[in-house]
Amino acid sequence: MVANKPTIFNVIRNKDKTFIEKEIASKKYDLNVVDDYGYSPIFSAVHDENVFLTKLLIENGAAFKDKTRSKDIFCDPLHIAARRAFLSIVKLLVEREANVSAIDAVSKTPIWYAFLQYRHSLPILNPIVNKICLFLIDHGASFLESEAK
Repeated sequence: MVANKPTIFNVIRNKDKTFIEKEIASKKYDLNVVDDYGYSPIFSAVHDENVFLTKLLIENGAAFKDKTRSKDIFCDPLHIAARRAFLSIVKLLVEREANVSAIDAVSKTPIWYAFLQYRHSLPILNPIVNKICLFLIDHGASFLESEAK
């Protein structure tokens, strides 16, 4: 019986950071593959607030900008980080030149998702959401699709 070949998704679920670094650096995996749920490896890393993995995937060539986003993925990792109020990942992505005014499949920008948090999150998150909004604005974010570059 032949064992199934591990996928990039098996690799990134591993808890051993050294193993993950070695496997991703091996270039054996497509870092931009999309699973049945529409998640790419970097999308999964951002969704799970995994700064280590997000940074590692970017350093090894994972697509995270709107111009390189697969048609199978409905938004950028920055949309997810803003929506989930993950300030450290928002900063990481913007520092790596993610488009702060990127438009997703439903014509929304990352800051639009951050603003959603004011209404739908616990009040304790509001200071974080405020920092995210100010950070995105300071980096030229547009709120509306019509304002986006």
